[in-house]
Amino acid sequence: MYKVLVVDDDKFTREGIVARISTDKEIEIIGCATNGLEAYKKCKGIRPDVVLMDLVMPDYDGIEGTRMIKSDFDEINVIILTTFCETDKIKKALDNGATGYVYKEIETDELIRVVKSSVFGPRMIHSNVFDNMIKKVDKANDQINNVIFSNINREENRDEKRRNVTLTEREKDILSLIVRAKSNREIASILFISEGRVKNIISNILEKYNFKDRTELAIYALTNRIAQ
Repeated sequence: MYKVLVVDDDKFTREGIVARISTDKEIEIIGCATNGLEAYKKCKGIRPDVVLMDLVMPDYDGIEGTRMIKSDFDEINVIILTTFCETDKIKKALDNGATGYVYKEIETDELIRVVKSSVFGPRMIHSNVFDNMIKKVDKANDQINNVIFSNINREENRDEKRRNVTLTEREKDILSLIVRAKSNREIASILFISEGRVKNIISNILEKYNFKDRTELAIYALTNRIAQ
C-alpha cells in the first residue's frame, strides 16, 4: 500500500487530486494539508510514503514545505504539483530534495504511476540535468529518457482548448448534475428529458473537453469551478 499526503491550499483542487488517485486500490490517502508547514507537521505523525505538494501556496509554499520535510524525513518522497512551468521555483524545490514534479493536468493513470514509481524508482527529474531539460522542452519539447515528465506544451495546449469550451445552457445543467454524482436516469428525471438524450449530451460534453469518461470530467469541473 502506498500512503499519500495531499497538499494544496485550494479545497477543490485538493479534493480533485484525492478523488483521482483514490481510484487505485494500492493507494491510501492518509491525510491532507493546506500549506507546507501543515504538511511538515503531519509528516511527523503519519509518515506518508509520498507527499503530493502544490508549488504555490500562501505562508509556507511547496519549496519551503519540501525543505522542511526532506531535512527531517529524507525517506519521504515529495512530488511537486504545478500549474505552470515556473522554472525558478521548481528548481528550488528540486534542490531542496523533491523527487520531481508533474503538471496538475497530468492524466490520472500517469499520476498514479508517478506516485508508485517515486517510492522504488529513480528521481523523476534530477536537479543536475534540470537546466538541460528545460532547454530541450523550450526548443523542441523532446522526450527525456528515464524521466517521468508531463509534456508541458501538450498539456498547456489542451488546457487552453478546455478553457475556451462553450457549453449550452442544457449542457451546463447536465454538467452540474454530473458533478453532484447524479446518474443518467436521475438527470433525465430532473430535467424531464429522455435518458438517451442525456447520454448524447454527455457524449458531446466529453468530446468538447476531450475526456474519456464522466469521472475525469467531474473532477475537472470541480477543480476549475466551472460547475457546482
